Amino acid sequence: MDVQHMTKGRVLEHHLDGTELHIGSPAQVIDLAARERDAEVVIGLRADAAGGLDPEGDLHAATIIIPPRRYELGEVTEESDGETITYQDHVAQPLNLAAVTLQLYGLPELPTENEE
Repeated sequence: MDVQHMTKGRVLEHHLDGTELHIGSPAQVIDLAARERDAEVVIGLRADAAGGLDPEGDLHAATIIIPPRRYELGEVTEESDGETITYQDHVAQPLNLAAVTLQLYGLPELPTENEE
């Protein structure tokens, strides 16, 4: 995955587990392969002032860009009326994680206990 830091500041915690992106604290899990479509998918994540993911949050925290699904010509085998039929068709390829982009935006620093 291409991780880009778009602005300075602390960013959401994140890590990959297979095709699942764990982001934020507590973590929200996004299955990138399940979100892949035939057209590019863009997911925007917002956060509140404390840095917690919140769809109604005031801060733009991250953008996930999943490229369009890729296809290759391949053999497909099907059973029909007890007969095996083999033909050429476009077969969806697994998600290429290296082509997924995670753009992280800096969040305000949290005050320390001495600053309150």
